Parts: sequence; C-alpha cells; structure tokens
Amino acid sequence: MPPIATLSQPVLEKARTALQHNMASILMDRAAKQVASLQHQLASLVASNSFVQQLVKLSAITDIYNNNHLQELALAVIPFDLIDSQVESHWKTQEASTDTNTHYSKDDLFVKYLLKWFKNSFFTWTNKLPCPSCHNSDQSQIALVGHAQPTAVEKSDGDAGSVEIYRCAKCRHQYRFPRYNSPAKLLETRQGRCGEWANCFYLILHSLGMVDVRYVWNLEDHVWTEYYSTNFQKWIHLDSCEEAYDQPLIYCNNWGKKMSYVVAIGPLGMRDVSKRYIDMSTSKDKQLPRTKVSEKNLFKVLQFLDLRKKISYMRNTGDDLKIYQMFVRDIQEMKWLQNHDGVDSLVGDMGEKGRISGSKDWKAQRGENGGKK
Repeated sequence: MPPIATLSQPVLEKARTALQHNMASILMDRAAKQVASLQHQLASLVASNSFVQQLVKLSAITDIYNNNHLQELALAVIPFDLIDSQVESHWKTQEASTDTNTHYSKDDLFVKYLLKWFKNSFFTWTNKLPCPSCHNSDQSQIALVGHAQPTAVEKSDGDAGSVEIYRCAKCRHQYRFPRYNSPAKLLETRQGRCGEWANCFYLILHSLGMVDVRYVWNLEDHVWTEYYSTNFQKWIHLDSCEEAYDQPLIYCNNWGKKMSYVVAIGPLGMRDVSKRYIDMSTSKDKQLPRTKVSEKNLFKVLQFLDLRKKISYMRNTGDDLKIYQMFVRDIQEMKWLQNHDGVDSLVGDMGEKGRISGSKDWKAQRGENGGKK
C-alpha cells in the first residue's frame, strides 16, 4: 500500500467518506442498544413525572414540518429576489472591509435578512386583536373578556388550541381570536405572539432545506429558534419576535427574565441548552430552581429522546453521513456546555433594556421588561 502522502486527493476523500459511513453505522448500532436500555430504565419515571411527559411530547414538536406541501407553501411567501440582493450588497461591503472580526457567509447573511423581513414585513405582533366589525385598533378600547374552547372549524382549519374572547368598547361587538398552531394557517393569518412567531419562522427556515434548525422551548413560557452555522461552527440563536440574531443572553441580561429549563428540539436531536441562555457568570440569581426532575434523570431522558430522533432520521432518510456529522457536532456542543464560562455571541450590544415585542403591561406581568416600571 502506498504511503498516505502519495495518495491523490480523490482517493483520500473516498477513504474518508468510507470511514465516516462505517463510524455512522457503529454509532447507530450503539444508539439503538442505548435506546432499548434507557427505555426500560425510564419507563416508571415517564409514567409518573408530568415534566418528563412534557419533554416526551416536545420531542415530536418538529415532526409536523417534515411535509413537502407545507414547505412549498412556505417557500412561496419568501421574497428571494429582495433577500438575495440584500445579501449581495452586504457581502460586497464585507469583502471590501478591513474588519476581520466577524465574517458572515452568504448563508448566514441570508438568515439575517430573512429574520429582518419576517419581523418587519411579514408577521405582526398581536396584543389585542383589532375589532373585525368596526376595525377599531385602539388597545384601550378593546377588552379581553374570557376564553373559550375552539370550534370544530377552528380546530380543523388551523389546529387552534385555545380561543381568546374580546369585546370592542366602540361598537360593542364581541369576537374571537383563535390561537392557531397550524404553521400553514399561520402563513395566512401572519399574526400572533411568541408561539405563533416561532412556529411560523421555524417552518420557513426548515423549508429552505435547513435540517440543522432547532425549536427552542423555555419552561417559563417563551420559544424561539436556532440554526447551525457551518461558517461559525456553532448554533446561532434566532428570536423572530425581537429580530435578534445570536443574542442568547438577551433574555436574562436584557429582559431580566429568570429561567430554569431551556431545551432545543430538531429533526436530528434534542438537548438541554440552558447554559447557553442563562448567564451564570455574574450571578446565580438569574437561574430559577431546577426541581422538576433530578439532573441525572434529566440527562437520561434527553439522551433517550435525542438518540430516538437520530435513529428515526436515519431510518427515514438513510443519510448516515449527516448522522455522523451530527454526532461529532453534538460532542463539540456538549463540551462547550459543560465548560461554559462566558458569552458565546457574535453580538455584544443587546440593545435597549427590556423586551421589544408585547404591550407594557403584558411584559411586566411576565417579568420581561428589563426592570422598567
């Protein structure tokens, strides 16, 4: 056999690919055995712990987006010409600049301008739904008077989970605001609060063929998204409500929000990412107690759910090279999370103190106004 130094690049690449295929096969076999073992170990915990049951349900939250029709609907609303022109303009400016601190790839820039378009031109934040009868939008003249169960039509048309009932003080009309969960319906209504925003934006990201997208859930009632940047070699935080790009500490250091559990879910896995979003470098007061389940059992539960998603992806796609890359990436992420000791952000300035989206009273009730009165 000739020495490695004399082998051609195509031969080396072929050998590397074959090795990755073999490693992926070994890793998947090991994962299947771990899942079987963990399923047996965790059976009683899953049956008895409501928080663990919530995590199990969350593990399937991104499955709905693996739908070709849904993705076609999302692609149809994206203004590709506009965003591509913005990317090219930014790229030329960046290439001509002598600043080498942050160099965005074109994929990164596309996500940045997609986020900008979604926030400023596509989706609308809804505090109190304007009156459909007299078109009154004066928030002081609209009152939330109760909640109701969704009708059969609201369920079938948009998978509504709950309905808010409002009364207009000007025309006395009482009307409904269904909180839709169907991403297809949200492409039509284009309105809502953080749940609807994250739901719809995740679909749009996923429709671009980005498997490396995660839906991020926080127990204290907020959700957002992440995507993996191969350029920066890390997961990038995205909050479409705030047009926030890679500002993971915006919640605890800007909003003043205290959190306990933060979990990321995607087609290729599930992970506790609390350390990325809760800044413990200056004060432990920013983290709420984590008492829903022991840390040891939490690790096992998330490991089980993570490996189960990887096995499912492999069976559905046969893309073992992607699985191999994901295992390698997971190891890198776990090391970072275990040794987290500072801010991992491309953005230093977190902006004006307090949350942008939402009414003043609503933000104050949620403890997300940055301490403003």
